[in-house]
Amino acid sequence: MARHIVEIRRPIEDVFAFLTDVTLTGRWYPAKVEEWWTTAPPHGVGSVRRARVTVMG
Repeated sequence: MARHIVEIRRPIEDVFAFLTDVTLTGRWYPAKVEEWWTTAPPHGVGSVRRARVTVMG
């Protein structure tokens, strides 16, 4: 089993804001094709986001 750990030295609020901003997803997941929220803001625990991606092709 492969395992990879990344340590991010930022407040959790900053990390959550970055990871939940659909306009920034391409900076950390370059295979992203299309992404959208299916729940209304504010987004937090329990929110749902969908993505359509292309992997290896």
